Amino acid sequence: MPSSSSFLIKFEDYKLVFLAAFLYNQKSYANKTVFLNTSLEMSTSVSSSIFAREMDLKLTHNILRVKDLNELIKFYVNNFGMKNIEISTPSLPYNVNVLGYTTNYDENFNKALNTLPSPTLLEFHHNDSSTNTSLLVNSGASKIYWKIGMTLYDVDHARQILQSKQVNITDASQFEDIGYLCHLKDLNGFCIELLQHDFDTTFKAKINQKSKQPPQDKFPLGYPSCIGQITLHANDMDKTQRFYQDLLGMKLLSIQEVPKFGFTLYFFAWTNEDPPKSDIKDVTVNREWLWKRPYTTLEIRHFHSSRHIPPFKDLQENEIGFEAQTTQEILDELRPRICPFDSSFVNTIKMFTLLLPVNLPPDLHNQGFKLWLAEFFGIWANIQKTSAWKSYLCVLFSSVAWNNIGHIHWEPWMPQIFTHILRSFSLPIGKIQISLEEYNPIVSTSTKWIIAMIGNGGSCLQYLRDLLMAMKSFYHPSNTGAFQKDLVEFILGLAQNFVDRVHLERTSRPVWSFAPLESYRLTEQDITDFVNCVKDYAFISIFNKDYTEEAAKTCKYLSILRPELIIPSIVEKHFSSIDCMTEPHRFTSIITCLTHIARQIVQQTSAYSQGQIYVLPILMSVLPGIDLNDLEKTSVTLEFLDTILMLITCVDCSSAVNTRNDLTEIEKEVCLSTANFEDFIVEFLNRIFQMIDVLSADMSDAVTNNADIDIDDIMINWKLTTIMFNIVQQCSSKIFQKIREKVINFVSGVCLSSRVRDIVSSLVQALVKGNPVETLKYLMPKTCESIEKILNNSESTILLTDHKGDIELTWYLILFAELVHARGDALMIYKSMIMSVFRQCIYFINKNSYETIAHAIEHLLESLTHVYPIDYRLTVENIDEPFVDFLPIRAWGQYVDFNKLQVQFHIPNEDEIDFACEFVNTFLYPELTLLNEKGLKISNDERLRSLTIIQSIATECFRMIPRIESEQIQNLIPSVVPFESKYQIQFPIYSKELISEFKENLRMRLFIDIGKLLDLLIENNSDDVASMTTALKFYSLTSIYYGINESYIEFSRDEFTSHEQLLKNKLCGEGQNNRFLSIQKIGLQIEELELSNVGILNDIDKQIILKLFELSINRYSEVRCAAQTELFKVLKYYQFSFQVIIDRIAELFNTQDEVDHDQIKGCLYILLGDDSFFLPTKYSWTMKEKLWPSIVRMAHANKISIQNLIDDIHEKICDEFVTQVIIQNTNEISIHAAIGLWHPLEPSEIETRNESNQTDIQSYSNLIEALNLSLVDDILTWGQQKIAIGLLCLLLQKFVPISSSCIETFVGFLVHDNIELRRYATIGIVAFCRLQKSPRIYIEKSLEEIFHNISKSLPAIMNDECSPGDRDDNSWVTIDDYKPPETQIEWEQTCFLDKSFHENLREFQWRIPSVWCKINDYAKTLLDHPYKDVRESIANILSISISFDITLFNGKSTRQPNTSQFIDTICKQLQQAIEIHERTSLINISDEVVGIDLEARKALNFIEAGILGLCAIVLSSPYDIPTYVPDALMLLCEHSHDPDIIQKSIKNCLSEFRRTHHDSWHEHREQFTEDQLAVLADVLISHSYYA
Repeated sequence: MPSSSSFLIKFEDYKLVFLAAFLYNQKSYANKTVFLNTSLEMSTSVSSSIFAREMDLKLTHNILRVKDLNELIKFYVNNFGMKNIEISTPSLPYNVNVLGYTTNYDENFNKALNTLPSPTLLEFHHNDSSTNTSLLVNSGASKIYWKIGMTLYDVDHARQILQSKQVNITDASQFEDIGYLCHLKDLNGFCIELLQHDFDTTFKAKINQKSKQPPQDKFPLGYPSCIGQITLHANDMDKTQRFYQDLLGMKLLSIQEVPKFGFTLYFFAWTNEDPPKSDIKDVTVNREWLWKRPYTTLEIRHFHSSRHIPPFKDLQENEIGFEAQTTQEILDELRPRICPFDSSFVNTIKMFTLLLPVNLPPDLHNQGFKLWLAEFFGIWANIQKTSAWKSYLCVLFSSVAWNNIGHIHWEPWMPQIFTHILRSFSLPIGKIQISLEEYNPIVSTSTKWIIAMIGNGGSCLQYLRDLLMAMKSFYHPSNTGAFQKDLVEFILGLAQNFVDRVHLERTSRPVWSFAPLESYRLTEQDITDFVNCVKDYAFISIFNKDYTEEAAKTCKYLSILRPELIIPSIVEKHFSSIDCMTEPHRFTSIITCLTHIARQIVQQTSAYSQGQIYVLPILMSVLPGIDLNDLEKTSVTLEFLDTILMLITCVDCSSAVNTRNDLTEIEKEVCLSTANFEDFIVEFLNRIFQMIDVLSADMSDAVTNNADIDIDDIMINWKLTTIMFNIVQQCSSKIFQKIREKVINFVSGVCLSSRVRDIVSSLVQALVKGNPVETLKYLMPKTCESIEKILNNSESTILLTDHKGDIELTWYLILFAELVHARGDALMIYKSMIMSVFRQCIYFINKNSYETIAHAIEHLLESLTHVYPIDYRLTVENIDEPFVDFLPIRAWGQYVDFNKLQVQFHIPNEDEIDFACEFVNTFLYPELTLLNEKGLKISNDERLRSLTIIQSIATECFRMIPRIESEQIQNLIPSVVPFESKYQIQFPIYSKELISEFKENLRMRLFIDIGKLLDLLIENNSDDVASMTTALKFYSLTSIYYGINESYIEFSRDEFTSHEQLLKNKLCGEGQNNRFLSIQKIGLQIEELELSNVGILNDIDKQIILKLFELSINRYSEVRCAAQTELFKVLKYYQFSFQVIIDRIAELFNTQDEVDHDQIKGCLYILLGDDSFFLPTKYSWTMKEKLWPSIVRMAHANKISIQNLIDDIHEKICDEFVTQVIIQNTNEISIHAAIGLWHPLEPSEIETRNESNQTDIQSYSNLIEALNLSLVDDILTWGQQKIAIGLLCLLLQKFVPISSSCIETFVGFLVHDNIELRRYATIGIVAFCRLQKSPRIYIEKSLEEIFHNISKSLPAIMNDECSPGDRDDNSWVTIDDYKPPETQIEWEQTCFLDKSFHENLREFQWRIPSVWCKINDYAKTLLDHPYKDVRESIANILSISISFDITLFNGKSTRQPNTSQFIDTICKQLQQAIEIHERTSLINISDEVVGIDLEARKALNFIEAGILGLCAIVLSSPYDIPTYVPDALMLLCEHSHDPDIIQKSIKNCLSEFRRTHHDSWHEHREQFTEDQLAVLADVLISHSYYA
């Protein structure tokens, strides 16, 4: 297609073309198509999908490489009625023919609206030298490209016609719930699918009802056809969906699952249409609607299995995705929009950034970036004004540099590039601080540009050194300011992109789009030079208090590249920081950095292994960081220990020096150093024990018993647990024995306060998880004996009734709770001991005691019944002596082959399940019996104890218990097909046979018993809030809980992600994770699978919801809050379950009787919801009909708290409401379609469905009418009226007619006394107008026609070149000497630009030169205005008016006000005003009367305003020196000693001038004479500045 450009996604012999509809001339497809850059890398804050939507992209061509072209053309023309358009392609090695339908028809055989996408065409590329068709055809069910789909009215009729023409075609049939279809192949072997508009059953119903349309002779197949689908295959659907939706801005119209055949279909299109139903998985209406679209959709088929679609192959150089002439055609289309002074210029640059191909092969560079790079760089470099478009150009330059490394000669531009980068930091000069944007795109994108320019001995690295050296002082932490964020992120971006480039250049699986010139590939010396260049700045930034984390990441990337240059320096800084622990920030900063480079320290590589020498010294040196007086230091230290101990084995390998002869000298040194592991661990434990002792001495139980939970304590406990677990899992048997002895001796000999108990228990927890058998062997019997001894020495009745409890007993129970958290099979031999402890302690009334027992129950049942990994070690090898076959230090920090993980899981056996069942039967039922028989007789404390025990048992045994079988709730929402799955995940180990020991379904028993208890408590003991709150927490769980806590999974996921990112190293191969993290990820995925267990709402679930609702409006706020939290969980869990509480809420809102305000408040809080559930915007028009008017008219809104709640609900509705589908178009055809989608419906069912649809429409109408009447009746307060009219504005749409009374109401409120109501009325009227607005019609005109209509001759363009600036041929786009059309003919001939202007004249910018000239002339006459504010505004206006008089790099603005003339005029008038001011006194004293001389006052005013104008002119060019600036500066210098107000303006102007021109002063000074430089130096005082 030599006369067109085309964005091609290339699939071997297949390509797709996309058209951007912003082009000027779209009458012929052949000369108006553009490219989209598939390799685009956007680093701006704006989504690229917005750019795509702005450009109105379309799918225009389906390109196929074919043979037998003439016969193939006849096949499509004769059989399908397509039109053939032959294209002349003299510059291409193949012929091009285009076929297709130039007109598309809708489902009623009428021409489709021009607002819909234009028809998609077939484009055939034919090479006469091709000899083998099989080499050309590359499509099918296992290829990237599969087929095209032809949609039409009657497939059977089309089959008959094609068969009569001897076309081989399959039988037609209804394929699942997709459509009625058949298949054939064209003469080239490409597949074609015929797809019927209606499903088979729907179409037969038309025949039966005699509503079938007859065929028409003008269509070869009897009915109009459309290329409805282009079908591709995808391996990674997530990436594919992001590409088409997020990057290209396509709309996902439908997702169609075909589980029987193991695939899912996704349909994308560029369209403004929305499916009838918002659910894109809908099968009742949307699919037939989709087949009737008169345009082409992109269909992606994704197989669920591991079926792999092979990658691209057989690509020819002229079919690399962009045709050779593409770049030129894009430039031809968009170059006329290049105007840096126009507000739309940023959009033009966005388009260039999106569309220009940046990764063409070298032989096409002359037709690629070489056509535009120099020109665009000239714009970027020469126009100094800061603007967003410069950021987008920087993105484009970075992208083209990255994709063409070595092919672009950047050397001549290096000074300008780095000068611009330096300016973009906006560094302060002297005391002048510059306000910075939160996001600086030039700084962030320039790093990639810089890295791409390095190589082949170029000067880029030297320029980078100079740049960093110029900014070095600003990196120092003492120089605080917002600029430091950009500085630190700059070196981080450099390091990160450098690692990316090394990775891409040296990966074993190269990326096709990244192919640097061989001579420009990074050498080892380049890597070393880069690290040396950047490292000092990273080291300085480590101590930056605000950006330590970013600096640490920089050090990590640098250490990946050259660990020998980074690690020793950081380690040295670390040891120096230890000498001065009184400066904690220095220590914590270094430790943070060490945490990020931990993997590089411990890992052996072929290039560096010396880091292992530092491991033991560092471990010993960081222990002083565990300091109770500094929690931040302690936290950072523990984080480091956690990270590094995850990567190493704690094994004394010193004996390997004597047993192995293959050790290097470094390995020998490391092995000898590992002898200190035992000392380190002993010292670590001693520090922990010391911390515990101090805390125990400082805090007594009386102080901490009821203290709030300390988050810092929780994190310290968590880190201690993981550190100890890492040590125990990966230490030798000898070291473990030492650890076990110390921990056991410590925990056995002390009685600890409540605060430190958690710390000690975390140590025990680590031992239990790491080595359960050995730990239980020494601790379990001893702990049980201690508990037994205490119980025997005390009277049991005292312990059962003592609310204070026994401190020593509580401590041993805490130990016991941790011990029963061991692996299930290891607990079995202690079964009798465990059961004995529970029997004796479960009835303790002390809160600490029974809560500890509850934790023990949860731990025991979890250990016995859960599936979880049990071995997280770094290696599966034996790490104990002798080290003949395996040396542990060689495994430090290494990643693991995923296929060699050898994961071991704990899977409960029958004995463990039996133990769990026995435990539940033994302890749960007595508690339930107690509550049933004595629920109200026992004390509140005893009741709370019993409920706590029941909750702990229930939450853990629910994993084994299936959900309660009950009758399903029907008609929550009208639907023929189910909207939820009735299947649940159930492990076979929890089979009915194994659970048969339970007496009954425990969920049902708890539902009944706890429900009764709640009723009794509400009626008789409603002040026992604690018991009701506890009962509520697990009452709802009987319906929705299956043993997995979502919040715990989120925490674990965050923890895993943090470690994964921390240890990631792109240069170490594909496997990034060590064995610990790989197993952790597997365990996390298992838990996430178990979490997805959703059923269908049944009658029991409904009763639970109603019970929770009644408690949610209880008079006690604590009960209400707890019940509402549980209610939201259940309502979120079951879709549309909110329907069961709607009537009750409406009843309370609408009652006129006296109502408990607590009930009303509870209902309002239910409506307000939480972050995960918000009822008022759920999909149900009947719900909205009942609730929205009730909220507006609520008679109980006389309390401020209730009114505030209503306002919050209204605000949340406005924020979250999205216009929902009203099933207005559900007609007989749709009802018949439902028969084929699911099952045949009885006439009564069809009628019911029709009534349901009408009910939705009626509910919507009633809702509109109710809200409107509320406004008309004038019984509402202004606040209520505001809510009513605000809700009405949300409901306006075009599918259901709005009543005239509603429109009249809005019109009436336009003159309401309240401004807020008037604003809402305006919004409504605007909405009405938009809903009735006709589609915009575009008429394209040629340049000849435009100039003919304005009675001007077409200007000549010299040398066929387009120079920027004012020209004769672009004068028509200026709004100059505009005269409104007076006749219809003049109106039609007027050419309007597709661009609107608003707000102020500045929006018009360069388009109104004559207006700016008039403004300039008039403003100059007001410079002596008596009011200071007016003078300042006039000076600003003058600055704007001359701002477009700028000489471009190869053009000039000629129609705008001339700056030089303006300065000359001002100089002359200033001189006159100065003469008047000098000869005339401002103050006249005559006859003791003081007066102001008007002429002198006017002169002084003019001087002040003129100076302001000159200042504005100087500052309008912040980074260059136009020819008029030196003279303006000299004039300002002459007045630098004028009165204070003038002097201050000049001083500020000169200071800002110095700041903005500081970086390139060595260039700018050439624009001044020596005398002018001397004057400047005298005024600015700082003579050395210009030296």
